[in-house]
Amino acid sequence: MASLIKDLGRNRQPIVDYMKQISGDDPLVLMDATSIVSYSDNLTRVKNGITTDSTFEPIFNLLYFYCPDNYMPAYYRLFDGNLKDVTMVTMALQESGYKNALIIADKGFYSAANIKLLENANLQYIIPLKRNSTLIKKTRFKKMKDSINKFIFEDRVICFDSYSVPGKKKIYLYIDEVLMMAESRDYTKRMKNHPENYNEIKFKEQSLNFGSFAIITNRLDDAEEVYINYKSRCGVELLFDGVKNILGNDYTYMHDDHALEGWMFINHLALQVHHKIYRFLKEKQLLSKYSIRDFIEYLVAIRKVKVNDEWVLEPAIDKQMKMLKDLSISIP
Repeated sequence: MASLIKDLGRNRQPIVDYMKQISGDDPLVLMDATSIVSYSDNLTRVKNGITTDSTFEPIFNLLYFYCPDNYMPAYYRLFDGNLKDVTMVTMALQESGYKNALIIADKGFYSAANIKLLENANLQYIIPLKRNSTLIKKTRFKKMKDSINKFIFEDRVICFDSYSVPGKKKIYLYIDEVLMMAESRDYTKRMKNHPENYNEIKFKEQSLNFGSFAIITNRLDDAEEVYINYKSRCGVELLFDGVKNILGNDYTYMHDDHALEGWMFINHLALQVHHKIYRFLKEKQLLSKYSIRDFIEYLVAIRKVKVNDEWVLEPAIDKQMKMLKDLSISIP
């Protein structure tokens, strides 16, 4: 296995050719990045840096692109642990084959320096702002709730507003009325349970933020289209958690650069299988009943064995057989 992994990682070009079968056709790019911890002294990409858990450890970076229509993991690339997200993007776009890309990132990606680098590379972007951003004109939130500027998204009423900022950029403000009620309810409970930290004065101060978020973009579409494009990231968040939680690769024990690349490609294939299981459960409307881990653990324990020259199904527990029935899976 060690030889296989090294051989896989020795030549990245066939890996890129495989990934280009999925990437490159759609201008939208859902992007995510994470850090992976390694204590190997032999990996040249490992540098001391801040992890996603805000700890200071030896890490390397993993950048991922996803297809926006179905969230299929399309492309990955490893980078040194001391590189910032935006400096990785331009090289990754060039290698992956994406044309005229629209980068949809997360809140942690925004900074004036990152925006400048994206614009210097002639890249379009949609990036959410943190609630304490000075770019957000919070006084506008008061008027938005009574405005006619609204649209429906997944049976939720979304209020919106927008204004231009220097450099041909635009800020879009949104209030999700369902989220607003949920946050208001949550704060009210906190006032009752923790009155030493939460009170009515702070409630009035925070209430403007309830249900709100803001986006900065240089793509001047209408507010609803920008919102829908950004919301396509929601599926990515769930799938990217699979990289660490299901596949268990938040740490690596590889001791060679080639082995690391080969190990990551195998993880990439596993993540694509993980994604297909997710889509299968979603199509069957059974995500609330079975997790991806359930699917794997139940099925891996179902076996056929040869008894007297005949293949027979080993006895299985009721939960396994119930899942097979729910998913319309038959074992020949």
